[in-house]
Amino acid sequence: MTQIKPERLKQLEDIEYKMQCLEAGGVDNWSYYSEALEEYNKVKDRELAYEELLESILEVLCGGVHEPSERGAGYGFTEDSQDEVMKIMVDGLNRIIKNEKEES
Repeated sequence: MTQIKPERLKQLEDIEYKMQCLEAGGVDNWSYYSEALEEYNKVKDRELAYEELLESILEVLCGGVHEPSERGAGYGFTEDSQDEVMKIMVDGLNRIIKNEKEES
């Protein structure tokens, strides 16, 4: 699991607060607000698709994995392994997408 440094957490909290203030001020009703977020929404949609793909892969891979004899001992993979698989998958899919764009 990824750890966030205190400085980065403070920065993210500041960004979140700024966004809340902008939305409270009605920025989400401005002209071209939706258009400005098109790329963000594409990235978020792609991330969601990757997460769903990972869940499907894990479901298939772990379908035959049983919990060890001692309850709570865990399964045959770790969260770090899952994160690594996700990184490999995202990098691979991004390469595929990039190649598709270059070919078209």
